[in-house]
Amino acid sequence: MKKFEDTYIFRLQGNCEINRELMVKKWDDKCFISQWKDEYTLSRVPRKGGCSFKISVSESDAKYLIEKLKLNNFKSVVFRSGSTWI
Repeated sequence: MKKFEDTYIFRLQGNCEINRELMVKKWDDKCFISQWKDEYTLSRVPRKGGCSFKISVSESDAKYLIEKLKLNNFKSVVFRSGSTWI
């Protein structure tokens, strides 16, 4: 069984490359996508211990995951340029 960390290739600069299909299979209630202006971030925060991560992803990858997983958009009332998909 592949680990969640096998779903992406980390890059120090720019967007990380993700395996879209594997990411869809591994997605759980600890994952979310956030947007600030035109930058998209995929995050995973475990409930108990473990390793959390936050990676930059391309707009096309983010929109693919949002559509495929039917994520709900929560607009920020404080920050007009920010959104979160859960």
